Formats: sequence, C-alpha cells, structure tokens
Amino acid sequence: MQTYRSYRIIDGKPKWIITDEKGYIINKQPGKEELKSSKYSKEIRPEEQKICDRCGTDLWKGGNPRKEYREGKWTGRWLCNKCSCKDRYEDVEKSISGRRTGLISQKCPSGKGDIFEQITCDTRGLNNLNYENDNFNSPIDHSRDPEYGILQTKGASLRNYLGRQVWGFCTRGEVERYIREDDKKFDNMILYCMDKEMKNVLRVYIIPYEEVILRTKININVNSSKYSWYEKYRVDEKPYNGAYHRILLKKKNTMVGSLILHLFV
Repeated sequence: MQTYRSYRIIDGKPKWIITDEKGYIINKQPGKEELKSSKYSKEIRPEEQKICDRCGTDLWKGGNPRKEYREGKWTGRWLCNKCSCKDRYEDVEKSISGRRTGLISQKCPSGKGDIFEQITCDTRGLNNLNYENDNFNSPIDHSRDPEYGILQTKGASLRNYLGRQVWGFCTRGEVERYIREDDKKFDNMILYCMDKEMKNVLRVYIIPYEEVILRTKININVNSSKYSWYEKYRVDEKPYNGAYHRILLKKKNTMVGSLILHLFV
C-alpha cells in the first residue's frame, strides 16, 4: 500500500504523520526513514479537466498538470507539464536578467527577495554570493556571518490572517528538504517583517535552523506577547531599516539613470 506524508496539527502540535491514499492517519509517530519513503500528499484537482487550457493537448501527459499564474494570482486555467515548465523557465530567465542589471521590479517575488538579500549583506557586512559568483540559483546567498554563520533570508509584508495582523513566512521547502536530503543548508534564517506598503522594516527575527525545520510556516503576530516562542530571537530592526532605505534610494537612482540613458541614446 502506498503511503503519504502530511503535515498536520496532532494533539495541539504541528508534526509530520503518515496517511493512506484516502487521507486516513496510519502513523502519528513516523521515523525519518518512513517519512523519506512515503510520497507527498497530492493536491486534489478537478477530474473533469482533460486538456491543457493553452495548447489543447492531454493535460496529464508528461507529468502532473499545474495551475497557471499571472502576477501571483491563479487565472483559473490548468496547464500541462510542458507548458508549465516553459512558463517557469521564462520567469526564471527574466528575473535573473533583471537582477543582473538591477532593474527588476520590487513588486515581483524575485525583486522582493533580491532586496531582502541586499539588506542582509548591507547590514551584516556580507558578500552577496549571487552577484559575486553570477549564480542566482545557489541555495546559499550570502558569505558566512561571523556571528550567525550561514544566513537564509525571507521577508513578508503585514496582512490579515483569520482576523489577526500577522507576518507569514513559508518554510515548507526547508522542512521538506530536511526530510528528503537530511542536509542543512543554513545556520539561521533572518525574517524581515515589513509594513503593508513595503515602506519600512518593522521587525527583524534571526531564528536558528533547528527551530525553522519544526514548522512549515512561521506566523508572527503583530500583537505578540513576550512569551511567544519567536520573541527571544527578535533583534533591533533600526540598522536593517536604514539599509533598506539606502537600497531603495540606490535602485531609484539606477532606474532614473537608465531612463535618461534610454531617452538620449
């Protein structure tokens, strides 16, 4: 019988469990080897969808279909694996080109991620390995920090979640990588909590790897109490906010200079 691993709340705590094909729990206390040998829980898709909404071929040919996204929102269309792969390749090439020239939009995910990495390097005095090695696909973005070791960077803007004001950081990929490869990629994860308009860094947390891999998502409440598990990892945000504004000013001057050059050349 094929088994699946699923991340759920069991006895009030989030943890990985093993289920059968119908989603019924088989094992609440699986070992690492059992987790590795099981498959990920599959997303339920509409069975009446038979063909790709773009090319018209068999939707399921060549692998599982995927949703089509535009500017981070699902268009309501399903794509075959071939069309989906083409989209992802073009998106990656476009973002890498924009990052190399410094002209990538701050509104797109890659643009935001690039700025967060620059904040880390500027504040901590680190080298940005993406630019130094001209490699934007490496799992390690920064040179080693003398205090925190290898840093991973994430940022999020303030939003409403179940009636609360929170910053949400997805760490599922780190958890799944730990299960799949049993290989640590960083020592600490630095989280930037931005305001809704992405104008200021309001809070900064530097959380150890051992805490990150316990959770597929980290939600930080704007009204956190001092007893919240993550509060002991909070650091002074002022140096990081200052670096953020220096980076924005530099990007603005770069964009203006590029526009002037375009008009007169």
